[in-house]
Amino acid sequence: VGEKFVKTYFDIWSRKFPQLEKFYEDGSYFAFGINDQTVDPVTGKDKIKEAILARGLGGGTFSVENGTVDAQTSMDDGVIVMVTGTVTTDVTKQFVQCFFLARAQGKASYYVHNDTFRIVDVPAANGAAAPAPAAAPAA
Repeated sequence: VGEKFVKTYFDIWSRKFPQLEKFYEDGSYFAFGINDQTVDPVTGKDKIKEAILARGLGGGTFSVENGTVDAQTSMDDGVIVMVTGTVTTDVTKQFVQCFFLARAQGKASYYVHNDTFRIVDVPAANGAAAPAPAAAPAA
């Protein structure tokens, strides 16, 4: 579930951003942060879309080629998914994102109930922020 979800989710975010809302429901939560910045989550499809657009990430190009995707089952047949990778808008930045995928009521599918997205500057050995690796070209 995790790998398939991540491939589909980031493909839609990168190529068909207006359709991203199909992954969320009105009770879904989204929090966005940069490094150690604390951010209050927003709730609902419209607020989530607004939060992403306000940070200039709508239509960003995502890559997990040099990152990771980890998934495990959780309570009530849900799935926790942790992703690391890069996002490119005007510059390439590293990110970490954690999802809780809940079972859709009466369906065999999942929706994003919780989503925490954080841009992370990874320090280099000398203490300066390391440049993020370039994103892989879109296939």
